[in-house]
Parts: sequence; structure tokens; C-alpha cells
Amino acid sequence: MFYRKDIQRKLKAIFSNFFFLILLFILLSPVGLSVEKNESPSRSAVSTVEYDTNGDQGEYFRFEHGAMATTFAITFYTENKGTPPDDFGRLAQEAFDLIDDIEGRMSRYRPDSEITFINHRAVQEPVRLSADLLELVTTVQVIYKDTQGAFDPTVGPLLKLWGFYQKDGILPDRHTIEETLACVGFDKVQISPKERTVFFTREGMQLDLGGIAKGYAVDQVVALLRRYGIKTAAVDAGTSSIFVLGAPMGKMGWRVRLRHPYDPARFVAEVTLKDVSFSASGLGERYVEIDGKRYGHIFDPRTGFPVEGFASTVAIAPSATVSDALSTAFFVMGMENVIQYTRNHPDVRAILVPRSDSGDCEAVWINFSKSEDQP
Repeated sequence: MFYRKDIQRKLKAIFSNFFFLILLFILLSPVGLSVEKNESPSRSAVSTVEYDTNGDQGEYFRFEHGAMATTFAITFYTENKGTPPDDFGRLAQEAFDLIDDIEGRMSRYRPDSEITFINHRAVQEPVRLSADLLELVTTVQVIYKDTQGAFDPTVGPLLKLWGFYQKDGILPDRHTIEETLACVGFDKVQISPKERTVFFTREGMQLDLGGIAKGYAVDQVVALLRRYGIKTAAVDAGTSSIFVLGAPMGKMGWRVRLRHPYDPARFVAEVTLKDVSFSASGLGERYVEIDGKRYGHIFDPRTGFPVEGFASTVAIAPSATVSDALSTAFFVMGMENVIQYTRNHPDVRAILVPRSDSGDCEAVWINFSKSEDQP
């Protein structure tokens, strides 16, 4: 009798410890972190931007993480085959924690974010900014002026008016659009670098950094990798931006591809890049359908209407923050203005894919030298 009870107590203790260990393992495991080991991955998991590393020597380790409504990925390259990914995994987790922090403070969809607080208070009084957000909105101000207002993170009221936030398209009348445009325009945002504040001069204004925050997050991750001495890696933010750091052994750089806007199985452009960012914008990313017609999410903030001239636009620039914003701006600016912009900014290149009703399209390469690969 006592012997049987003693066995039961011991078995109960064993099973309790076993389940405790399983629970502890789950709690201590990195959240949202996955790794893929592949000696020559042919493509990333994104649908618009890809890089081809077939035939490379060495080994690649890819880590993915969901954030900012997309999938961020870091691909590490090492010349030493068989290198255990432990250090890469810890570094990737630190990078993804950094991205989560940026999203937590800069997302307009987070009720407790810094951007949400600004959108509620900045029309009443100047709001003090964190150092990195001040840096970002100051960059926005420069890009807004350089693109003559084509890139404008205050277009939120227009997106709401047309039904993008509700995902239920509405065709507004011109009078309503004109009323909404009165609270759109980054020139109505006052920034004081000395006081580190931002102030809205019109009621109803909102900041939405969705067109630049992913690129900014990519840049912060690249800076982190460099601090740890990483010389060769690729950091991408889903279909938004990719920064390629260094080059795999024996290569001139990383092969970056742009998907065909009408046939996802094909590519419309590809280029070899090193130590630069490649950002793409396209009509197929977000849209609403009104009376059988699709309207894309990229607006001309000066007219209040969605832009329809291009199927895809690419900006290649020294930073992902800039290229992310410019890929949207180029969509709005039109061919001639993009050409003029690259003349004034020789470190920026563009690939433009005009919209086609037939589905046939050809990329236009801007500011590429004859030595660089293009059709």
C-alpha cells in the first residue's frame, strides 16, 4: 500500500518536472525567430525584391521576423562552411528586438506609440520628440522639399477619405477632396531641432511614417551589424526595401531582382549591388476597388488622387531610409522629374516601369553607367 503510493508520488514528481522543463524551453526560446541554412539560397521570401546568390562559395544563414505588417529578414554570409549559427542567431534576435522597438514607437496603429501621441497633441502644442524620431522627421522634411512635395507622410486623411484604412473603397467628390487637402502637406508641420519639438499648424493633420519607417528600421539594423563587425549580409523589409552589405566571396555584389508587375513568375529588372539600398513601390501592394476599378494606395498629395502612371518604381540610394521614401516619391513625380532629381543627386538611381494595359512592360533605367548591368 505504502509502496504503491510512494511510486505514484515519484511518477507525479517526474511528470511535473518534465512539463516544467518544456514550459521553460518555450518561454526561453526566441520569439518570432526562424533560421534557414542554405549554401546558395536562390531567392528571398519576399514577392517584389529578390537577391540571387546561386553558385557562391561559403554559407548563408537567413533569419526571419514578422513586424510592420511584413516579414523582415537578415541573411548572413560566412566564408567558413559549417560555422554554427549561434552568434548569428543572437545578433538577429537583437536586430529584431530593435525593429520591434521602432515599430512600437513609430506606428500610427499602436495606441500607445509616440506617433499616436503626436497625432493627438501636436495641433494643440509643440510635442517633444525622441532623438531618433527627430532625426527621421528632419530627413522627411529634406526629402519633402527635394521632391517638391511628392513624398509626404501627412497623406493619412486622404487614405482615410478614400477608404484605405477601412478597406472599403469610397469615391469622394472633388469638394470633399479639396477640404481634406487643407490638412495635408508637410509644409504645415513645424519642426524645431533646437527644442526637439514638432507642431501641426492645421487641425486634422496626421503623421503616417509607413512610407519610410521600414527603410529606417533596415538602416538601424545595418548599423547594428556593422558595430558587431559584420561585413557581408543582406537586410530586407518584405516588399519595401533591402540593404546589401559588402559582397559574397568572388562576387561583385548581391544580385537584386524586381518582379514583373503583371507576372510574378518573371522579373522585369535585376542589378548587382553593394553597400546600397534598393527600394520598390508598386500598384499591387495595397488598393481599394470602387465600381469595378482598382485604386492604388500611393497618392499625389498635391491633387488628392491616387497615382496611376507607373506599375513599379525603384530607388537605389546610399541609405534605406532615403530609398524607401524615394521609391514612393518617384511614383508621384513622373519620368522627367525623376530624371531631374537624379541629376541633382548623382548617388541616387532609379528603375521605372510604366503602367501597361496589355501587361507588357519594359523597365526604364535612370542614372546607370554603361558599365552597370542593364538591358
